[in-house]
Amino acid sequence: MWNIARYPCNPGQFEDWSTGACKTSSCSVVANPDGEAPEPSSGSGFADASTWQYAGDVYVSYNGVCYEVDLSVSEFSDPGLLQ
Repeated sequence: MWNIARYPCNPGQFEDWSTGACKTSSCSVVANPDGEAPEPSSGSGFADASTWQYAGDVYVSYNGVCYEVDLSVSEFSDPGLLQ
């Protein structure tokens, strides 16, 4: 398994996957991890990538609580099981 870290936006920003625009993330404007995430092998530029650390230090909301997280995309539904 190959892991690639390459942020398309500056830290604290996330890419709107529908438009490609970088947006600033905070607890008032949270990153949306849903949608058409790029494939690790094509989006990262490394053909053998299976997991891509995609956005760092952004904010998401879960059950009404704001969390600072790093977003990743993977071709596997649970990449932690592959270790």
